[in-house]
Amino acid sequence: MRLVVSEPASALITERGGRLYVWPTRARCCGGVTRLASASTPPDGKEFRRVAAAGGCEVYVPTGLARLPEQLQVELKRYPRRIESYWDGCALDAGRLTPEARQKWKDRTDVTVNALSRARGGVLEMKHLEKEAHELGQEAFYPKGKLEEMRVDLELKIAMLVRERDKRFMDDR
Repeated sequence: MRLVVSEPASALITERGGRLYVWPTRARCCGGVTRLASASTPPDGKEFRRVAAAGGCEVYVPTGLARLPEQLQVELKRYPRRIESYWDGCALDAGRLTPEARQKWKDRTDVTVNALSRARGGVLEMKHLEKEAHELGQEAFYPKGKLEEMRVDLELKIAMLVRERDKRFMDDR
């Protein structure tokens, strides 16, 4: 296994004792996605073996891990300050995406936010038309409060997507 450790990651690992433990873990949500976890101390209940050393860092993986990657890339992320490990160029989960996948995720999120914003604009226009219809004595198409409920729901979804996008891509600024 070839180990590639960036200088900033090496400095943080050295500062934390010089050892990096890397292991695949399965998330309970998101369809049981397998992700790659990293820490300076081993998690309780797991046994590890040393597989590589570079830049003053020793890397350990679970003893029962059958196949090692051809390359393990280790980088430092700024916010929150943490180590990210990439297994043969992949991070194994949505929280640790490769740069290409990160850009694709960000682009799709931006398209979704744009579409939801247009939908919110449509709901606001419908609210205006409903008000005009009421003033003209016509029957409302939607039950009272339904359009406001739709607007609030769309705004919450937009805010959640924007917040999550900004949190995930804070390192890219």
